[in-house]
Amino acid sequence: MLNKRYKQIIILLGISTLPLYIAVYLLNTQLHQAKLEASYLVQDVIDGDTFMLDTQLKVRLADIDTPALGLCLGDKAKQRLEELVEGKRIRLMDQRRDSNQRQLALVYEDGKLINEILVKEGYARVDSEYTSEAKRLRQIMNVAKDQELGIHGKCTQKTSTREGCLIKGNISSRNASAKLYYFPGCSPYNNTVVELDLGENWFCSEKEAELAGFTKAENCYNKSYKK
Repeated sequence: MLNKRYKQIIILLGISTLPLYIAVYLLNTQLHQAKLEASYLVQDVIDGDTFMLDTQLKVRLADIDTPALGLCLGDKAKQRLEELVEGKRIRLMDQRRDSNQRQLALVYEDGKLINEILVKEGYARVDSEYTSEAKRLRQIMNVAKDQELGIHGKCTQKTSTREGCLIKGNISSRNASAKLYYFPGCSPYNNTVVELDLGENWFCSEKEAELAGFTKAENCYNKSYKK
């Protein structure tokens, strides 16, 4: 008899709290929808992949990296981002903060994914895979590479455009502080690509390369560059 009474009480409690559960569910749904529909005004573009909202929040486009200002196509990338978002309302998706506490996001303007446009047009490289669009962005970048668009064209060089300047300054993709230089006669020289948008460059002398912060690669020890 007692067990039956407990069961009745539990059923009554369940029935009485059901409206509360429904209300909480609806509230969470509305909050999620409001977050999706929230839009922000872009006040100022800082560089090719970073901008400031009118709320003074700095936002960086997630999963991509454009050249720094002053490097190959860096200023052009900033100009393109200005055309795409400055003074416009945007939506932020897949938001997170990186190790430097910068706000990263997929950025949409009128339904267009800005991250995608910059990659597709050759203004950006895909440098991470944290968002739901990362794999697709990498596929788009591979197409841009095949077509030698933007940074994958004029900024990516195997032969020097500076006469007599054949030393290749290379920056490791795994460690940006690892800056090495190679010259003809060093074993990996022919396969080394100079990516100007990443801060790599051609040099006319070993001294010039070293002044720019590059160190002679181990493959080049006991050798000297001669024009």
